Amino acid sequence: MPEPSGNLVTPVGIDASGFPRAGNLPFTYKSVLQQANALAAAGAGWESWAGAAVPAGEIWIVTHVAALNETSAAAALILAVYDGVTYYHLKAAGATASNVTVDWQGWVPMVEGQYIEAWKSGGVAADSLLLIVRGYVMEL
Repeated sequence: MPEPSGNLVTPVGIDASGFPRAGNLPFTYKSVLQQANALAAAGAGWESWAGAAVPAGEIWIVTHVAALNETSAAAALILAVYDGVTYYHLKAAGATASNVTVDWQGWVPMVEGQYIEAWKSGGVAADSLLLIVRGYVMEL
């Protein structure tokens, strides 16, 4: 297929001709995204823990997020994308027993500086928490 000439305009009308690209794509596949982040001694009450932030030059396509409060029952578990200012809600679950995973599956693109964060309410001091993030890393 020949290289495109002129401006590359996305389906939503954004001129993407300045994006570095392979062929006619504004970004390309780089790798599988696999993160696991444990918080070994969470406090009682509200506690948050987060995955790594998207670095410059990448877009992450997140397809699965799971959070687990391993030690005790939680009053709530919340999953969100955070950019330092705004939380973008993915899923919230009410009371869960210990060792019950709260899962979100879908498709959400994330840009530089954003990260997945989980929140738990309730439980006891020294809870063990686990956050798992899966998807794809795209290179700009």
